[in-house]
Amino acid sequence: MIEFIDFSKKYGHDVIFSDTNLVLEGSKTYFILGRNGSGKTTLLKCLLGLENYNGTIKHPYSGQQGIFPIFDDIPLYLNLNGYDNLRMFTGKTYNKERIDTLQSLPRHLLKKKTQYYSLGEKKKLLMMVAMLKQPSCLVMDEIANGLDQESLEWLLSCIGELKKSCLIIATGHYFEFYEKILDALIVLGNKNILQFECGKESLYEIYGKYCRNDQA
Repeated sequence: MIEFIDFSKKYGHDVIFSDTNLVLEGSKTYFILGRNGSGKTTLLKCLLGLENYNGTIKHPYSGQQGIFPIFDDIPLYLNLNGYDNLRMFTGKTYNKERIDTLQSLPRHLLKKKTQYYSLGEKKKLLMMVAMLKQPSCLVMDEIANGLDQESLEWLLSCIGELKKSCLIIATGHYFEFYEKILDALIVLGNKNILQFECGKESLYEIYGKYCRNDQA
């Protein structure tokens, strides 16, 4: 469980979030919806301790099996190959036999330095890290960017397996994909954070109602 208590964030005089309270429960996938500049990535960075904020964020996650983030700007060891990156990121959970069962990146690619990987290949490699680490909380920022249809189907299966014991928080613009994985919705707009359980409305409809022109 993650709790945001009286949470506020601002840059100078620019208020991003104001006195927000929010509770995220485990074994669910939350999707953060908001227009560009509404604070989606900022919210994630506050959760990860990468940004200062006011208020409290409470969660029990720490250490190797705590929160694992996958951002659009992939922080890989570019001078190392895929196998070595997996070893560096997973530590004691590195398992070469398990890697071969994930059916994601072929062996010949895992033997190449990651500086030659495409954006989609880099994201698949970090998703492999998540599958090996089995974190308690997985944060995915724009995970669907750069992935082809086959890779998206593989990603769906990974998320389905991880969600059995993991709280997942995702954000992105590929609404058709995220509608397949979300259990609950976090909507950002007009310095507020609104929380919804999934209903009959599509993400496009909710975006138009609460995010466009800051209607929240």
